[in-house]
Amino acid sequence: METGNWAHGMPELSVNITNNCACIHKNVKINCTDFHSYKGIDPLILSVPIDETCLLKNGNDFFAFETLNFLYAWEPQFPFTPIYSQVLYVVHSLDKNDVSHGKLDRLDND
Repeated sequence: METGNWAHGMPELSVNITNNCACIHKNVKINCTDFHSYKGIDPLILSVPIDETCLLKNGNDFFAFETLNFLYAWEPQFPFTPIYSQVLYVVHSLDKNDVSHGKLDRLDND
């Protein structure tokens, strides 16, 4: 989602990454092919290396229902897509039917 701010003539965009799984992911990799930003991104949230694969939280645990947010400045909006993660374990709820298994499925550019 555009924040209304600008950096070097590019719109600033806000990204939310949410783990909608009742599980913990580790080593979450995001496709960052051709990703650019005039605004620096905290590498503790998203590291942007040269090989076009970004690493979320330096590969550390991405907890069940956790949301991370960062800003970047570029046009057009970038379609962040998860490409890999390790599921450490499922966090079981009291309802045995209320458990998702290993899916990181929400990366919002809004």
